[in-house]
Amino acid sequence: MARPTTLPEPWRSLAAKLGGVQALAEVLDCDERTVRRWAEELPRSRRARDWIHAAFHQSGIEPPC
Repeated sequence: MARPTTLPEPWRSLAAKLGGVQALAEVLDCDERTVRRWAEELPRSRRARDWIHAAFHQSGIEPPC
């Protein structure tokens, strides 16, 4: 399976607001591959989900479910 060239919404909007996927990865303290994986399926880890939701809320973007 090929890596997606763009992130799905609302991840794309968040990455754009922060300055790109690399900037989003830095905010979430992970690498770009992890961001892309999480954009397809939220992590099971509550801690990771909390970081994701905080990043969305701080940017004023509705987080994924």
